[in-house]
Amino acid sequence: MPAYSTLGFSADPVLSTFIDVPRPELARLIFHELAHQEFFLAGDSTFNESFATAVEEEGVVRWLASQHDARLNEQYERQSACRRVFTDLVYGARQALAAAYEAGPDDAARLAAKQRVFAGLKASYVALRADPTSVLHDFPGYDGYFARELNNADLAAFATYTKRVSAFAKLLEEQGGDLARFYAAVRELASLPQPAREARLDQLQSRAGPPR
Repeated sequence: MPAYSTLGFSADPVLSTFIDVPRPELARLIFHELAHQEFFLAGDSTFNESFATAVEEEGVVRWLASQHDARLNEQYERQSACRRVFTDLVYGARQALAAAYEAGPDDAARLAAKQRVFAGLKASYVALRADPTSVLHDFPGYDGYFARELNNADLAAFATYTKRVSAFAKLLEEQGGDLARFYAAVRELASLPQPAREARLDQLQSRAGPPR
């Protein structure tokens, strides 16, 4: 991760990993980490990171609207398009991996299937980078991710940040876009026992569409 939050316990550091990123990406990062200071639920990483990702997405849209800068909007739209393609690739691999594990008759078969899934994921990315019609053609931002040896933990970590984003976006919509009401609703949601909390998130997500 290029940055982290101390949840308000101390001043969050300014790191060399993010000072040179494009302004819309820096805005996303700041909104994400500030969201953790607004609320943090101990023991539920998916809740926390999906909440912060939803806040970051809403925050950067509002920030862009305040800038009145067509260049920044264009930059953000391009980065968002690349992110959507990357998300589709990773979610597709997650689904393929789950299906392979379910169908595998033994550990050897499941391991072979896992290797095929990850090889296919990398091959799909390479093909998109080589395709002049793809938004990823001249965008090297994910090259480092695909250059290393990927494993199940990489896919799981990605899901932590994205699995419930559409549910939180729907919750914000239900609060009329009012962030103060949204944060209060998030705290109320977090106060529920985990089974009830997950059921409520499922309900929100079913009305919002698939995770992005």
